[in-house]
Amino acid sequence: MLVPAASRLLGELIPRLGYAGRQDVQLLVRARGVGADGSIVRTSMAFAGDPGIYATAQCACETAWAMVDTLCAGSSTALALPAGFMTPGPAVGDALLKRLAQAGVRIEAK
Repeated sequence: MLVPAASRLLGELIPRLGYAGRQDVQLLVRARGVGADGSIVRTSMAFAGDPGIYATAQCACETAWAMVDTLCAGSSTALALPAGFMTPGPAVGDALLKRLAQAGVRIEAK
């Protein structure tokens, strides 16, 4: 008897307490990397939408699709992702950068 009542209560509260995100803002991410040889690379990525909803979802979705792109590679012989513990970014590298750029994310590296 309590489950339907609790379900109704949550159904009413979640839309009022939730956050739908904002599309009218931009997230700018800047980073600086130092290589083993001392070389320095500065990067920036600009995403449309707030970081809590839009940018996070876009990164997750494009990373997943880049992994699929890397595994399928459009031929009968699938490419293997690198073995071991690795974050998705370095594992799919160029495929992810290409997908993000096609999705409208501005990426710069100097």
